[in-house]
Amino acid sequence: DGDGEGSTDRDGTDWPGVFGNGSVTWSMVDVGDNSNALLWATLYNFRFDADVEPDVALGEVTLSCFRDMPGNPDSVAALTVVPQPAAVSVKVLGGGAPNLLATCTTTDVLLSITDAAETLDTASPVMRYRYDLASFVDVPLVAMGGGMYQGTFPPPSCGDTPQFYFRAESTIGTVVTLPGEAETAGEYLTANVGFEEVNTYLETDFEAGLPAGWAQEGLWNVSSTCSNLPSGACGDSAGSSVAYFGQTASCDFDTGVRTDESMFTPSIALPNGLQILLTYCSAFERDTTPIGDWPEVRVTPNGQPTDLVDEPAVGAFVGGPPVWEERIVDLTQYAGQTITIEFNFDNVFPSNDEYLGWLIDNVSVTALEIDCIPGCGSPDGDMNIDGSANGVDIHSFAAAMMNASTDSLDLAHGDFSGNGVIDAADVNDMVATLLGL
Repeated sequence: DGDGEGSTDRDGTDWPGVFGNGSVTWSMVDVGDNSNALLWATLYNFRFDADVEPDVALGEVTLSCFRDMPGNPDSVAALTVVPQPAAVSVKVLGGGAPNLLATCTTTDVLLSITDAAETLDTASPVMRYRYDLASFVDVPLVAMGGGMYQGTFPPPSCGDTPQFYFRAESTIGTVVTLPGEAETAGEYLTANVGFEEVNTYLETDFEAGLPAGWAQEGLWNVSSTCSNLPSGACGDSAGSSVAYFGQTASCDFDTGVRTDESMFTPSIALPNGLQILLTYCSAFERDTTPIGDWPEVRVTPNGQPTDLVDEPAVGAFVGGPPVWEERIVDLTQYAGQTITIEFNFDNVFPSNDEYLGWLIDNVSVTALEIDCIPGCGSPDGDMNIDGSANGVDIHSFAAAMMNASTDSLDLAHGDFSGNGVIDAADVNDMVATLLGL
């Protein structure tokens, strides 16, 4: 009918949304009469996330017409709930606020802080941080030009729990924080301390047989007899010893009876890692019956029900050679728990089982963790962190000693004894440092 109404071949492209100049605009991708226009008696959803509360006043939404029709308006306007305009705009650049602070070095963060509903007081932007749940320390943000500001975190110590937020004011005193609830509800940004490292908690290639602590049932065995059949490569799987569900003499699992049997890893105590992965090589051949001959990987946390975590029912079946495939299973949901991993094969119907079965090799469990190495060299006596150790630091050192400070910054600059507290044991070395001895 020339306007797309009722067309069966209308373009289905979603409307892209653009934020700018204080508004969000969605625009139809115009491909002619069959464009994805809003049609009568249909429902379309448009949404966005805002980091501010709804405004007490309603805002305006405008809907433009798809086709100009004589006597009809070009657009229709209505009132709706809109976000509250921010007094000034505060945004972290470069992918967001840092979530990992390294020891022994500073960490920079870059922000965009500009006018919004009000004018920014350019002297007001600060970063407030604390490393040990003590009082927040204010660090003025350095203007870099073009509305950009830089803040610098001092080196934290292992075991610190950094919390921080950013703060700016308008010229009439309106305070804006990021996160928005930092000073009203104590919602702060956080970071870990240290560096990311991948640690291994289970690893075997079965070259030395079934490892200690593993268990196997029925047809499960470790052998190299049938391991050279699959094609492809997965680590050193091709031609090596593997864990095998099948008969090594005939290289199949045709026993005439149902076999529902498993191979188990020892108990694995998982860390509270950022990401925990099970990686293994898999190759199999089975009947094409959809409900028969099914390989599964299961996880049993101590004292809890068993979970199915992987079904590697891909690859070769009847009429095609088995192929090695690397399988990666995310086990992060079990962080901090002790688990057992089970490789199970169930032939369900004990007929037509003259197929290779299931080969497994190169099994590993790794975790991406935050590790930390204590110490950043000898304290330098610069207690007030002004770049040099001098007489001005005496007052800060004395105050820290009187309070038996365990603050990470105090320790980094004044704990010469290394006993984890600023006390009398540090006095002689502090004096020698100030005297240049």
